[in-house]
Amino acid sequence: MLSRIEMEERLVRGFSKALGVEVGAEKVRELVVRGKGDFGGLQLLAWDANSIHGFVFDTTNATAVQGASEILKGIDRRLKSGEPLGLDGGQVLYAGGGSGLAVVSPGQAGSALGGLHELYARETAVATCTAVAVRPLEDGGGFGQWVVEAGRGLARRRLLEGPFGEPDVPFFAERCGVCGKRAAAGLVRRMEGFRVECAPCSLKIDRGRDQRRDRQEPSSYEEISDDQGFYAVIYLDGNGMGRLISSLETPLEYALFSQDVEGALKAAFRRVTEGYGLRGEPVSEGDGGGEGWGRGGERGPHGRRLGYRLPISGGDDLVMILPGCMAVPLARDLLGELERSFEALFGKSGCLGDAQIRGMGAAAGVALAHTGFPVRYLLVEAESLLKRAKRRVYDHGARSAIDFSVITDGSPRAEWEEAERWQRREGELLLSGRPYSLEEFERFSERFRAIRKVRGEVGRGQFYELRRLARESRALLRAQILYQVGRRGEWQELVKSLPALEGDGPVRLDRGSFLRSAEAVFRRVVPEIHGREVFDIGDMLDLSGHWWGGDAPWAGGAGRDGGLGDGGGPSEDRRAS
Repeated sequence: MLSRIEMEERLVRGFSKALGVEVGAEKVRELVVRGKGDFGGLQLLAWDANSIHGFVFDTTNATAVQGASEILKGIDRRLKSGEPLGLDGGQVLYAGGGSGLAVVSPGQAGSALGGLHELYARETAVATCTAVAVRPLEDGGGFGQWVVEAGRGLARRRLLEGPFGEPDVPFFAERCGVCGKRAAAGLVRRMEGFRVECAPCSLKIDRGRDQRRDRQEPSSYEEISDDQGFYAVIYLDGNGMGRLISSLETPLEYALFSQDVEGALKAAFRRVTEGYGLRGEPVSEGDGGGEGWGRGGERGPHGRRLGYRLPISGGDDLVMILPGCMAVPLARDLLGELERSFEALFGKSGCLGDAQIRGMGAAAGVALAHTGFPVRYLLVEAESLLKRAKRRVYDHGARSAIDFSVITDGSPRAEWEEAERWQRREGELLLSGRPYSLEEFERFSERFRAIRKVRGEVGRGQFYELRRLARESRALLRAQILYQVGRRGEWQELVKSLPALEGDGPVRLDRGSFLRSAEAVFRRVVPEIHGREVFDIGDMLDLSGHWWGGDAPWAGGAGRDGGLGDGGGPSEDRRAS
């Protein structure tokens, strides 16, 4: 990452070239550092790849997904240098995640636009990008408003042009045996035999195989699934980045902001994945760290090395594919680490105020399913969960939020299932706390750990009975909890082990004080979260068997969380090595 001084000199060099003036001229430095002066001789070139998800996930073939991701990341690396566009690297303010921004002279604009379209067509054979060159605002608006106007121009251009230009497949043509969307271009020899493929799929599969040391071509994600055959997609996105960008007043602030956002996400991701034993290693010749396609440095109870995939990462977006049993706690830890990374990096760069930095966070949607469930549809579910988490952020002022779903019936639900939090009237008992703010989910995790400690004493069936009663009425649920606590020692241990929330009264379980503590006992089992009573044990039941115990489980050698109650997962002797 560049320091503030290094970034300033880089931009001064680039702006000087775009303006055609001597490098280091004072008026150029005024433009870069203070955003003051005449931008009239410049244009803002903005681009955005069309439907990155569609290009990466237009097939369920794991090798093709990996190859598509590498192709797009390679394009981003080249665009950062400015070379494909005929620009100096200092003219590129940002390039990553399929989008970018650069300053150009009117004479450079046409060739740069052509270079963008040519690069995507040559490297992907099918993907396109939308690009515009925007003049400075006539009313003299600041640089931030100029950037916002460029974003609006991209949206208008995409609406007019449409994202794709692929022809329909004639009825007599044979379709690709990988994606099934495009006409086959030829017969290709693969490890399992010959197969007809379209040109884009062949390109993606070849690139994906190049990234693997064993040169294998896995079509599914079984190699990174957990011991129950579940895998997961985490979709994470920063909150309110557009509003923050519009508040930036200079090109230097924008460049530093973009660099710090991406740097914070990379640093947080690296620390968390290493803590969970997902240490990437070089997977191809010349790869300096295997980032994004690392094979795990540890082994899970199934005996396979723990791995992950990072098909989309850039800016404040991240899509991660990983073993299902570690997805939810890892997403929680990633959100917390990202908040800390934002504070550390932006505190040094000085492009944002303290209040803005303290408000920076992210939202995450986590979808788990068996490896037989197609990854493209698992991504759709994760994206829907992300939208619900973002709604929690924007409607209730949470800094970060998380939502999750375990798909066991073959059909995603988040698109049509309204969350309990918005479905039930004020004052009614919620059967789920989702989506949780990060602070709420950390307390949820603490309660989950406490309940796991008594799982051998309180059977899973008793927790399911509580959920059944909760669906009927609060009164029945309360009566059952008090009945069990009053007569069973293991239930008393459960209540004692559950952490008290702020405002909870003392719990006395002796015979003389039990009835006076009845409401406090009930509140320990059914906590009040953000002003609502929540039966969060229902969420724990959904995650039972899909959550490795402890924080960063393999880092500390922790064993598997077997879930709630008896028979909550694989046998206890199956431990992480």
